[in-house]
Amino acid sequence: MMPIGPPSGHSPDDSSSGPPSTSIAPAPSSSAPEAGIASDGRKAKRELSQSKRAAQNRAAQRAFRQRKEGYIKKLEQQVREFAEMEQTYKAVQAENYSLREYVVHLQSRLLDTQGEYPPPPPNVNLSTSTAAQPPHVTAPEQAPNHGVGTPLEAVAQAVAGLAAQEQLAESEGRFTSPEYNKPEARDEDSRTVDDEINRQLHQQVEEEVSRSADV
Repeated sequence: MMPIGPPSGHSPDDSSSGPPSTSIAPAPSSSAPEAGIASDGRKAKRELSQSKRAAQNRAAQRAFRQRKEGYIKKLEQQVREFAEMEQTYKAVQAENYSLREYVVHLQSRLLDTQGEYPPPPPNVNLSTSTAAQPPHVTAPEQAPNHGVGTPLEAVAQAVAGLAAQEQLAESEGRFTSPEYNKPEARDEDSRTVDDEINRQLHQQVEEEVSRSADV
């Protein structure tokens, strides 16, 4: 038998003498650091926007508080001004009432001393002195005083009424008695008539003065 040897052309050291085969490792991937950087950037932007929004909210609240305080101060100032105006109006109204009573008192005193009213001021019209009253007050007062204008007209009407009564009494023979023909009786009767006229005149004037005071 022939010995089995290695094939020709191949030495037994050929397989061991060749260069060793080495495996190439894959290169490390760079996508992970980039993802971390992107997430950090979004987080920083979110925090920045939230802080900016919070600052804007604080500024808006501060401005609202300032406007509210200014508006409250303005309202308080208006309330103080209205209170001062009310006090001034009440003082002027009280002074007006006092002056009106004083004028009525002076008119009555002048009427007692002079027997006639003084001329009114240029800007005062006695015929329209009751125009300042409300309509529901003037209507009932004008009904019983129909035909009566100023106090002087009322006095004139009273005098005319007394004269008419005296003429009527004379026509009825009231003064035809013999005792009336005596001078003393005539003087006494004339004084009585004059006193009656003066009494009624004063009564009419006092009524007109009280009516004007009520106005």
